[in-house]
Amino acid sequence: MRFRRSMAVVIALVSGLCGCSQPDPLPVPEPAGQVWPGAFFEVPQEIKGFGDLTPVAMLDAREVLLRSRTAMLAYDRRSRRHRILAEPPADGLFGEVLSAFVGDREVVLMEGDAEISALWSIPRAGGPARLLAASIPEPGTVAGMVADGGKVVWWKYDGTSREVPLSGGEPRDSHHQELDYISRWPWGHRGEDGVVNLVTGEKRDTQAVGYGHDVRCGPEWCVSAGEDSRYESQEVVVQRLDGSDRRRVPGKIMHGGLFVGERYGVFDAPEAARDQSMIDPGGIWGDAVVVYDRCTGKTGLLDAPEPSEPSEPEVQDARSRRYPNVIRNGGDSSGILMYWKAPGDRYTVFALPDPSVGKEAACT
Repeated sequence: MRFRRSMAVVIALVSGLCGCSQPDPLPVPEPAGQVWPGAFFEVPQEIKGFGDLTPVAMLDAREVLLRSRTAMLAYDRRSRRHRILAEPPADGLFGEVLSAFVGDREVVLMEGDAEISALWSIPRAGGPARLLAASIPEPGTVAGMVADGGKVVWWKYDGTSREVPLSGGEPRDSHHQELDYISRWPWGHRGEDGVVNLVTGEKRDTQAVGYGHDVRCGPEWCVSAGEDSRYESQEVVVQRLDGSDRRRVPGKIMHGGLFVGERYGVFDAPEAARDQSMIDPGGIWGDAVVVYDRCTGKTGLLDAPEPSEPSEPEVQDARSRRYPNVIRNGGDSSGILMYWKAPGDRYTVFALPDPSVGKEAACT
């Protein structure tokens, strides 16, 4: 920190000597609880007869999907009642959920770990779980998933994607192009080549945005690091493909960050809010992250409190890395759901779209 402060002083002196204008530093975001008070609620860490639970995704404004080894539960956050949504076939167990897509009639789940996984479909109204694909090798880190056009498509942070028919079958590559990033299926981004629709072949230019500083573009919007280098920048730039409607957001672009549906951004917290970066692409978000809603312009800081009990066990991810109490990603591909441990054997859950608002108006 002393070195970085010294560098900041040098940069300020050089800027003053050359007459360069530097944008004012962005303030630390307000706590997310003040920005979206209705987006927070609690769920149990354990329910008798089902064992340990983890939140996965919002089913609607009231119900949240909870995963146990033996069942998928729909938990009503208001009444605090639960019902069994689906059970695995005989002698089967549900693994850790890597990604979830909640559709109108069914919920698609990718479960397992970073080395091997399986794809399930369960009826939205409840019923038997149906295995779509078993033993998917090296699913890696799933950045997003969608069920559309009679198939399930999922993509990773390296721009690769695979698909399986909704009727079930063997996974296959869904495109054969080298991409840097996929933000919203079927649009992929490849540096100076711009963005391309992987189904129709339509291309859109991104030259106005540029190619450096970790630029990631979807069909309408781009996010990138600020003018400094990727690791030194304390802000994220959000702008349209043509460079218009430019906004500055406090935070850092990191490998595991998200820009869900080109609306909800999850960025590493700036130095002013937390001393070190800890976003990890294995479902661990760190002890503080910045959440940004492009449509409303709201920005909030999520900061998980330290465990109150000294004997509180550490969080462990699928690759056996251990962390203290941190913010974890539930896997919701349609919005944002994050959670962390709370007192009394419960989880605090933060979800966007805000479940207390109901259906949000569309934005462009």
